[in-house]
Amino acid sequence: MSLSKNQRKQIKKLALNNSLEVTARTTGLKKVEVENFLRGQWGDEKFGKRFQEENKLAGSQNIGEGIRQFNFFDFVKENWVTLVALALTVIAVYANSLNSPFLSDDKAAILNNPDIANFSKVFVEPLLFVRRLLYYLVFHIGGLSPIYFRLIDVVAHIGTVWLIFLIVGLLINRRVSIVAALLFAVHPLAVESVTWISGGIHSQYTFFCLLSFMFFLFALYGRNPKQNMVISSIIFTFALMSSEKSLVLPIIEAFFLLSFNKLSEWKKLVPSLTLNIIFGLNFARGIFQRSADFQQKFTYQAPTLNNPFIQIPTAISEYIRLFLFPIDLTLYHSELHLSPLLFLLRVALTVAFFGLIICLLGKKVSSSFWLGMMVISLLPTFLPFGLSWVVAERYFYMGMIGFCVFSAILFEKMFESRRYKVFGYFILGCVVLAFSVRTIARNVDWQTEDNLWIATAALSPSNPTTHNNMGDVYSRDGDFEKAVYEFTLATKMNPRYADAYHNLANTYFQMGKLDLAIDNYLLAINFNPMLWQSYQNLGLIYYQQGKIDLAIENINKALKINPQDTKMESFLREITKLSN
Repeated sequence: MSLSKNQRKQIKKLALNNSLEVTARTTGLKKVEVENFLRGQWGDEKFGKRFQEENKLAGSQNIGEGIRQFNFFDFVKENWVTLVALALTVIAVYANSLNSPFLSDDKAAILNNPDIANFSKVFVEPLLFVRRLLYYLVFHIGGLSPIYFRLIDVVAHIGTVWLIFLIVGLLINRRVSIVAALLFAVHPLAVESVTWISGGIHSQYTFFCLLSFMFFLFALYGRNPKQNMVISSIIFTFALMSSEKSLVLPIIEAFFLLSFNKLSEWKKLVPSLTLNIIFGLNFARGIFQRSADFQQKFTYQAPTLNNPFIQIPTAISEYIRLFLFPIDLTLYHSELHLSPLLFLLRVALTVAFFGLIICLLGKKVSSSFWLGMMVISLLPTFLPFGLSWVVAERYFYMGMIGFCVFSAILFEKMFESRRYKVFGYFILGCVVLAFSVRTIARNVDWQTEDNLWIATAALSPSNPTTHNNMGDVYSRDGDFEKAVYEFTLATKMNPRYADAYHNLANTYFQMGKLDLAIDNYLLAINFNPMLWQSYQNLGLIYYQQGKIDLAIENINKALKINPQDTKMESFLREITKLSN
């Protein structure tokens, strides 16, 4: 909308002694129109100095007025170009991932999941209800085509980018919101939560949490607080039914009240806290069993407790490093065995980071909140029960929002300075380009099973799972000698690694070394008695050797664990006839 001569004159006069809100209301214009005109007339530096005090009030009258006047349809109408541009940016950097196959956990969760088409199974686990429902719907729309399942995560990522643009625009300003949303859209640390279908649970629950937080803000500052609290609670329920990591949202909301001097509104935390108690009790009920299952499934080790004084500084410092320099990206961040000196440096960095949050709490409240959000979002992964890895890129998906906003605030400081404005835009362009290229390159690692494990092996050589996966790569290529080497190395690193023994036995089976195959299948069963595939293959070997009774015994054990295997059941009937 072009301003009339009279409107321009009024704005110049009013803006000298009034706030942007008053100037906009008096002239009958929108605040953004007044701001854009004044920036064009005065320049960013003069504008920033003139409204410095007003900008410092972010979190009080300024925010409240902006949210009270917020209209969704007007927002879309005024910002549709930016929204489309952000969406196209996401599509551009993730386009080369859309046709990637099911990888890693995707196979068990989707490809080999007999319950994916069963609607009754959607309701089995409340904490995974939304994900199961989405899988069920996508399966009936596009079958087992990976592109449809991956689109769930791409759409969630676009939705999260849009919400960052909206929320940060309300809490700070439009330019900061664009920069923050753009950084988040292209940052390579998001790849695990977007490209990897099983990792998409993180982009999903983050989207719901951010949407719920938006309506919490509307309840805090808007015109219909009760209605907005109900909507916020409903959306938060979807977040909780996506992942237990959503339990951090009320803590983020509480920290927002502290940061923006709104602790008097603490009663608005009651709905989300109530939902937290309901879902949290359900999660906590089996927390020790989940811990045991996680550690035995992935490491075949006895359950142990993590030392938070080691885990927290290691994780926070590593996430800071990966955000600033997203080069060493890997599925397994196992190379975290630090020397005492390096560990002390990481402790110092972590202490300095917490100190920065505390210092900014009293001066730049918005910066403090966004940095605090980063730490709060990681709290579920800091539990000492061994429920998660120390560091995983997907864990940082929500926390990265805070870092992107804080980075955007720093860029805004340069944009407001006449001396550093051009330099600031140049640096931003270089960062966005570098992140985009790295994201596209990281997507290539997820385009095939071999790509993924080779990329992981290059950066995670001390993880036995890495060598087990590399054994699979060589086995598929027919290089059985290298496969044997990798599987054997995995068992040396972890002598209880049942999967590696099973895979080593498979390789010996293919090489015709049946005695070695039998020995390793027996070791696999010893460490994991539920590994029905080892019983099944033992049965096949014994059948080839003419040991029918042993074949029948092992096939029966396999069917007892996996009774759905109709082919093996038919085979059992045939060899039973031979024994008779």
